[in-house]
Amino acid sequence: MFSYPVLIIMSLLMAVISIRTIYQTIRDRDQLFDDSFTRADRQHMSVAAFFILIPVSVLLHEIGHAVSIWWYGGDVVAFGFFFFFGFVGYEGISDAVELFWIALWGNIVSVALGLGALLLAFVRPMRAAINYLFIMFGIISILMSLVFYPLMDLLSDLHGDWSRIYSAETMEHAIGTGIVHGAILLGMVAAWQISRVRLRFAEITGLRPEEVRKVSRKQAEQELHKAAELAIAQFDGLARIEGEGSNRDAAAIRITWTSGGYNRTVLVVAGLSRQLRIELFGGVRALDGTEDGGEQRIKGLRGLPEPERIAPYVLRALNQVDRWHLTNADGTPRDKA
Repeated sequence: MFSYPVLIIMSLLMAVISIRTIYQTIRDRDQLFDDSFTRADRQHMSVAAFFILIPVSVLLHEIGHAVSIWWYGGDVVAFGFFFFFGFVGYEGISDAVELFWIALWGNIVSVALGLGALLLAFVRPMRAAINYLFIMFGIISILMSLVFYPLMDLLSDLHGDWSRIYSAETMEHAIGTGIVHGAILLGMVAAWQISRVRLRFAEITGLRPEEVRKVSRKQAEQELHKAAELAIAQFDGLARIEGEGSNRDAAAIRITWTSGGYNRTVLVVAGLSRQLRIELFGGVRALDGTEDGGEQRIKGLRGLPEPERIAPYVLRALNQVDRWHLTNADGTPRDKA
């Protein structure tokens, strides 16, 4: 699946995208680095983190190998850098432990660059765009070195760094590396579960706190229920709250009432998966049992605001749906008992 010629060709093709990304970043620099860090800016910086900064990381990764070879008295006889892939050819070293460290040092450089970028963004933040660029680069650099590269090595005949690092010839070193390897990945996952870290991320990247809240499905259901109660307390109709088949990725409640010859509903859904979001839908159906009616989207809110901030939108949806009615084909209202 992976071979040196294939990886070189893929890397050079991706380098074309890197050149385009550099051009676009320079061209749009005033918009990207102003005080308004938009969703489009965020997407561009994610692309820039990969296509501009990762090649720098790859180059330094290979230099890390070369320096370690010289440290152990070997000779570098070949050096290849293709933006997203590189290699170092050497001779004069045969000791298994030295070979282990030579293989490991390139990855130490990559991981150190990633952790350093994350630390810089969180501890000494700059503009939101730069902070976001460094955070995305840090995450990508670490994942490429500790997840993608090991899997690529395992699933191919490259005999790359990780085949040497986890070689049976240096089992004691491999065990220690494995512990650190797993600890870094688990530490990153655990850190993102900490509310303080998520709020700091929002603060330095121009997000609102509700866009990064960590909320369980049960808590989301409770907050939607509270928001609905606050809205109903100011609503003229006699409405009730019903459960709405929540699942792992979303929590939902349905508010129902009857007026003007129709059953009316407002559905409030909290998305809990990749993108936190509140969605409101409204619907009407005739009391006489006809199949007319249905639901349509009313409003979307980014993030998961507190119940007190959701309630006004729910109240507006209730009042809006309470004015809805079905119409005949010619657009005239239908009379309902």
